[in-house]
Amino acid sequence: MSNRRVITIKDIAREVGVHPSTVSRALKKDSKTPPSQDVVDRILAAAETMGYRPNRLASGLRTSRSMLIGVMVTDIADPLYPRILRGIESVMEPLGYNSLIVNTDDDPVRACKLIEVLGERGVDGILNGAVYFGDSPTLSAVENGLPIVTFNRRLEGEAVSSVVSDQEEGMSAVVKHLYGLGHRRIGLICGPQNRSTGQGRAKACFETMAELGVTPPGEAVVSARSWQEDEGARGAAAILGTDFDPTAIVCCNDRLAIGALREMKVRRIACPDRISITGFNDSLNVDLLEPPLTTVRVPKQEMGAMAARTLLDQIESPGPVRGAHSILPVELLVRRSTGPARP
Repeated sequence: MSNRRVITIKDIAREVGVHPSTVSRALKKDSKTPPSQDVVDRILAAAETMGYRPNRLASGLRTSRSMLIGVMVTDIADPLYPRILRGIESVMEPLGYNSLIVNTDDDPVRACKLIEVLGERGVDGILNGAVYFGDSPTLSAVENGLPIVTFNRRLEGEAVSSVVSDQEEGMSAVVKHLYGLGHRRIGLICGPQNRSTGQGRAKACFETMAELGVTPPGEAVVSARSWQEDEGARGAAAILGTDFDPTAIVCCNDRLAIGALREMKVRRIACPDRISITGFNDSLNVDLLEPPLTTVRVPKQEMGAMAARTLLDQIESPGPVRGAHSILPVELLVRRSTGPARP
């Protein structure tokens, strides 16, 4: 058994040099008389450093809350998620919330069932990164009063709050980067089109390609059935099996790009000397690939933290909540998987 002493509000007050009631007001999200922001920041920093953990049982009894949130992800092994989950944890844990993470396998039927399971477990809200167009279970849960915020993906309309990256700007930057390197024969491996990520990124690519006069023929465009590596390999094989002879292939996420690179290595096609490859997300370790992957960095930890804060606002606000939508800026990271176009 651990002999570590439990840190109390009085300990934090002593460390910061304020009255315990000030600490209590700073840690209470819906306080009607919060301290100044400077004092709140000092108290939160001290609480984290000292390892303070609220009494979840006591606070749950006072608020009739479970102090539990559901977090839905499409693939627990996807390197996209660790930093998003870290961001969620950084906001929720200091306030006494625990996260119940569930894996949908990017299956709409499984996702529907898991929303029911989380509701039955009495979660105070759900952070849902596994939504699809026409996702009626999520919409129904929101209409029935369960706070839900989507992250990385979003639903149609404005009813369900979301925190996403500026994927349109990111994909446009990728196409313009390749165009600037002289590429005119650019293939495209899109993601599944029943997700906002798949549809939005493809749309941005097509619009930018049309502006630049480099729209690829239909044979050079493949819609992946999932975001996984084997679909990237299938897409690359399909494009390479045509007469299009691409000098670059845009992949709408990093895992598709990794699959495309694998297929090129099987065929002994050099990257970027023969074909440049790009991804999206700046997933864990794509800078360690050979060649390191040119991609779009998404602020994943910030996305998780902002989604958590948005959900907390809904949990703390009784009654109908108007959807709040945030779009985070992205950054093009140029690495060695892209180079000048060959003749």
